[in-house]
Amino acid sequence: MEQYTFEPENVKTSTKPVASKAQKATLSLVKVYLWFALGLLITGVVSLGLPNLLVLFQGTAGEETMNTIYIVGIVVSVILMIPALIVLNVQAFRKNVPLIITTYVIYALSMGVLLSSLFLSLVGPGEGMNTICVAFFVTGGVFLINGVLAALMKKTNLNMLWPILSSLVLGVLIISLVNFFIGSETIYWIVEFVIFGVMLVSTLLDMHNINKLAESGQFENSTNLSVYCGFMLYVDFIWL
Repeated sequence: MEQYTFEPENVKTSTKPVASKAQKATLSLVKVYLWFALGLLITGVVSLGLPNLLVLFQGTAGEETMNTIYIVGIVVSVILMIPALIVLNVQAFRKNVPLIITTYVIYALSMGVLLSSLFLSLVGPGEGMNTICVAFFVTGGVFLINGVLAALMKKTNLNMLWPILSSLVLGVLIISLVNFFIGSETIYWIVEFVIFGVMLVSTLLDMHNINKLAESGQFENSTNLSVYCGFMLYVDFIWL
């Protein structure tokens, strides 16, 4: 007895390209940096725009009224930042996307109000805006260097540096407390440079860990984690 096997004709095989692991990691990092950029954009618009609004309405509402409104805005911003920070940390590994995005925007808006107090004193003079621009581009350059270093050292375990950073921070706090009574300018500058160094290394570690998460595919199905990591970079940038 002859046996026949069924062979379907004109079966089209899928030619859709499958993204490689490296491509997925790159797309994940792009998502993180877009959230990071969104936070900076919101803070930048508020911090630079609010002083101009205060000056604009000062003639209509009166200086005293605008000062009162501004002080209330700063107090409200500080109050809002505390629960927003808690929610961002709690929701990082959960799936409530609208909540974490909302709290991230609230935090960025509140930070913009706080930073506007610095920019308020610089509104008008060209030198003031030049200082802001220089600070922004220098910080951006530092971030770029840290990003390159984090990419080059992605196979190195840098988490061992966290205990060292913690010890440095504790030492700096103690020295700062002692210097409060001594008033040594030399110690002050040493503390400033140590704090700046700690901030740089902390930023490098954050970028290193974000690269690791991207390579492991943690961002592919977690918008919350992408927002949280973008928030981490945002905080590092503001500190610097």
